[in-house]
Amino acid sequence: MNIDIFYKNVTQSDKFDKNSFVGKIIYNMTWSDIDYWELDYILIQISEYYMDKILPKEIFAGIICIYLDVIGIQNKLELSITNEYYKIDEDIPNILDRFERLNFFLKNLVFKQTIKNIDFFYMPKEIL
Repeated sequence: MNIDIFYKNVTQSDKFDKNSFVGKIIYNMTWSDIDYWELDYILIQISEYYMDKILPKEIFAGIICIYLDVIGIQNKLELSITNEYYKIDEDIPNILDRFERLNFFLKNLVFKQTIKNIDFFYMPKEIL
């Protein structure tokens, strides 16, 4: 598990990167699908690894930090979507569909509920 990708998205981490998924949302007001799917993949790995273990406080704090920095954005509809990468369906997922998935994942990570095999409107083109 490449936990560095997770910490690059945590604004309170010394590994935070302004070019990460979270950094692009905060500094550029853009949602990068490709950067999101990297974070999504790590969140699934964290969930699977810590399902029956105690979640370290650094990871827990990072999850809360990502939640507050991203889900807490008031003007979600003003974000532009870049590097679009999603499973083609009849409809194109909008920014709120994207936030719904991340919101669900972060909450379920904290409460240790399974987050894989959930059918979302916003899905990657293929399993990473």
